[in-house]
Amino acid sequence: MAERHYRGPAGGGHETIVRLLLDRGANADAADKEGRTPLSWAAAKGNEIVVRLLLDRGANADAVDNEGQTPLSYAAENRHETIVRLLLDRGANAGAMDKEGRRPLAQAAVRLLQFHGAQPPTTMSP
Repeated sequence: MAERHYRGPAGGGHETIVRLLLDRGANADAADKEGRTPLSWAAAKGNEIVVRLLLDRGANADAVDNEGQTPLSYAAENRHETIVRLLLDRGANAGAMDKEGRRPLAQAAVRLLQFHGAQPPTTMSP
């Protein structure tokens, strides 16, 4: 149920709907089948208003999904600097690692390099 009624509004920037759900008792940390919380979706989409709302209502800034990703990971990966700063200011763990051993800093660096045309290596030679 959480996936159907919460993921879309949180990721889509529907502050009014998210506020209404929270006011009616929705769990700010309700996770979908991938383990992603509304905060993860809002952080991934760069929705500062919804991120602030969820954090103000007690959402866990370090919630971990099935892949070990956190809201900070998603914000960093998608180059949402304002969200990254906000999450860090609210105590998010900058050193959290996902299941692949990646940290938010590495994810942000990779995305930035790819954005500027860097290509991943095709071989594993030194």
